Amino acid sequence: MIGFSLLAGCQPPSETTRDKGVIGTSGHALVEARAPGDNHHWNVDVNLRSAPEGTYALLFSPTAPAPAPTNRDWFAIAPNDPALRCAAARAKGCSIGDHGDVVGLTTIGPGGTGVLRAVFVMGSGGWFRVMRVDGATERTVPFDIQIVSEALTKDEEAYRFTIEQLR
Repeated sequence: MIGFSLLAGCQPPSETTRDKGVIGTSGHALVEARAPGDNHHWNVDVNLRSAPEGTYALLFSPTAPAPAPTNRDWFAIAPNDPALRCAAARAKGCSIGDHGDVVGLTTIGPGGTGVLRAVFVMGSGGWFRVMRVDGATERTVPFDIQIVSEALTKDEEAYRFTIEQLR
């Protein structure tokens, strides 16, 4: 028990922020996540529940989509889009034009659950689209979003994010 206490005191600080959201029947959700300063390492997990079978993507953009802050101009991603193949290969910079980068990808099968996960080296957040690749769904899809911010050293600060789903 003493060894664990000594190790825990040397760990850099971290902050975890959690919230819930819903993908609408349009097949999209737009979420803004912001921290008050640059985090040295942060990751996002979006856990989908009760989702219809299909492919889902997580897109990220450091800037607000136009027109901000609400964006009713949804778009579809073709299942054979090169950005999806890029993201499936776990590459970086898998861009969908000015809509952002595909940073997470998952295929939902029977059971309706899956996780979209992305890791960032530095930054204070941005705009996330949680979307079904082939567009509309017959029902809404609930999801949990979690952002974990970690400092690199024990002397640095990890920032708590604010998460807001925009409708």
